[in-house]
Amino acid sequence: MGAGVLTRVLLSWVNHVDAAAATFSAASEAGDFMVENLQDPLIGLRWRPAASGDWAQVDFGGNVAIDVLLLRSPRDTPLIGAAETIRHLLDADGGTPGTGAAYDSTAIASGTQAGYGYHVHRPPSTVNARYWRFVPTFAASFVDFGRAWAGPLWQPSRNFSFQWEEGRDDLSGVTANPRSGAEFVDERSDLRRVAFSLEAMNAADRDQARELVRVAGQRAQLVAYLFPDAATAGREVILGRLAAPARIRHDAPFVYAATLDIRESA
Repeated sequence: MGAGVLTRVLLSWVNHVDAAAATFSAASEAGDFMVENLQDPLIGLRWRPAASGDWAQVDFGGNVAIDVLLLRSPRDTPLIGAAETIRHLLDADGGTPGTGAAYDSTAIASGTQAGYGYHVHRPPSTVNARYWRFVPTFAASFVDFGRAWAGPLWQPSRNFSFQWEEGRDDLSGVTANPRSGAEFVDERSDLRRVAFSLEAMNAADRDQARELVRVAGQRAQLVAYLFPDAATAGREVILGRLAAPARIRHDAPFVYAATLDIRESA
C-alpha cells in the first residue's frame, strides 16, 4: 500500500488451530466445556475457564507463521468486557510454552463489543511460533470462548471497492393470522453478512485470491478484517463462510477482480 493509504481489509483462510497436529491444554475447564471445543467450527461449542486468569494453550506441532490471533465468543454467554484483558504468549519450537519468548502482547484490552463477541489481535510483525497461550481476565462469574483462530493474513494491494454491503440474515420465522393479520414471531438467530469486491487486482493478488477460493471454498471458515485500524475493531471483523461461490474475473490483461460474500458462522 502507498504511504498514507489506510488498510481497509485483511483476509485469513488458514487456521493453524485446525491442523491435525494441533493439541490443546488448559489451566482449567468448567464442566463439560472443554478446551478442545475451540477447534470446532460451531461457535456454540465452547471452552469455559473455571476462573479469571486461567489460560488455554495450543501446540501446533511445529513452528507456524502467525499474523492474527482471534477469539470468538457465543452470543448466548456473558462476554469478556471491552476493557478487561487478554494476554497472548507465543513461543517457538524448542522453547518453553507460556513464557512469551517469541512474542508477548502483555495484558491488552479485549475490545469485545456487545452483540459481536470478537477479540482480535495482530502482532506488529509475523511471528513464527509452535505454542500459543492466551490468558483472559474478567470480572463476570464466567465467560465462554467458542472458536480460536491463529493464522497468516493477506492484504490485497488495493482496498475493496465502494458499494460494499453489510447486513444481517435474520433466521426468525414470521407468520400472520389469516383473519386478524396479527403477526407471530418465532425468534431465532441473526447472522451478520458482509460482501465486497476486490477490483483491479494484479497477478500476485490473483494468486492469493485463487488460494482463498481453493482452500476455503464454501466449506471452510475464513476471517475478513475490515477497517482493522479502527478503534471499533471488534465490530469490523467477521468469521464465517462464503455464502456464494467466489469466482475470479479477468477484466483486462493482467487485471483481475473477485467478489466475496461472507456469512457469519453461528
